[in-house]
Formats: sequence, structure tokens, C-alpha cells
Amino acid sequence: ARVHEERHRDGRERVDAERRRRGYVRRMRFTRPDGHWVSDDPADFDLDYVATWLAEESYWAQGRSAETQRRAIEGSLNFGVFGPDGVQVGFCRYVTDRATFAWLCDVFIDEAHRGKGLSVWMIECSQQHPDLTGLKRQVLVTSSALTAWPLAARAEPALKPNHPNHSRPAPSTTKGTLCGS
Repeated sequence: ARVHEERHRDGRERVDAERRRRGYVRRMRFTRPDGHWVSDDPADFDLDYVATWLAEESYWAQGRSAETQRRAIEGSLNFGVFGPDGVQVGFCRYVTDRATFAWLCDVFIDEAHRGKGLSVWMIECSQQHPDLTGLKRQVLVTSSALTAWPLAARAEPALKPNHPNHSRPAPSTTKGTLCGS
């Protein structure tokens, strides 16, 4: 099991020390029968690929610098989806206080790997993370991928897909496996 990297400059050292004290030092990893896998371990992420994809392929982060993306990732809870060969093919991140609220953003699957249910699966796996379970509210704002949100069918009727306040209650927890468990 890998221990969270301590970051003195942004105060995460205290958070990570508290997690270790409480026993959370493991990372999540889920694997599908077809060999694709999801991880929350930053050591697995191809940050150059993520930054390039977001800056060049997304409509919401066009032109975002690699440095800005690196800082965004450092301050977020992140998940990557990888092909059977270990190459990263997707990503998502949560901006969260880890207590009551999370905003799901920067969700993407590389075009060559779409149509396999990877985005829904990545989000379903991410929802099992200890920092996301029990949150009162989670938000996804999108103009293109409402179906990627696994709980779209449970959306409150008054919510509109492109409305800035498009959100829904946090899901119930389902079973998953953690690396090293």
C-alpha cells in the first residue's frame, strides 16, 4: 500500500497524517473483466496526457495550461481509467471538502475508447471512495454528458441538465475493493 504524499505548502500534510492515523493509507483500484481499471493513485496518472486532452479536446478547458491543471489536480480527489495495457484513457476529478459537498468535473474518456461504458463505470467506482461516501450533495454541471452520471435516472424532476445548479443527492455506498485489502 502506498502512503499519501505529504505536501507541506498546501496543508495536505495534516489531512494525510490524520488519514494515516485513522488507518486510511490504501488506494482504490477496480478492474473489469476486459482488463480496464480505475485508480485514485496519482502515481498512476499521466498528467501530460490529462492536461493535453483537457486543453485541446474539451470544450470547457480549452487552452488551460499544464501548470493550472497540475494545481487543480493537486487540490482535488482524482480518478483515472486505464486500458488493459496500462495506458490512461480517461479521467475525472472531484473538488470537495470531503465532508458535505463534491463537484464532479473534468470528466472525459478518450474518443478511441468511448462506447464501452467506461465513464459510467469510472464514476461508479469513484463513488465508493471513503471521502465521497456520506456527502450530502454532489454536483455535475454539463452540457453534453448527462448520461455519464450514473444517477441521472434519480435526478430531482425540477433539475434541468444544463442548469448551473444541476445537482443531486449523494448516492448510497456500494461494495468495492481497495488495493492491498
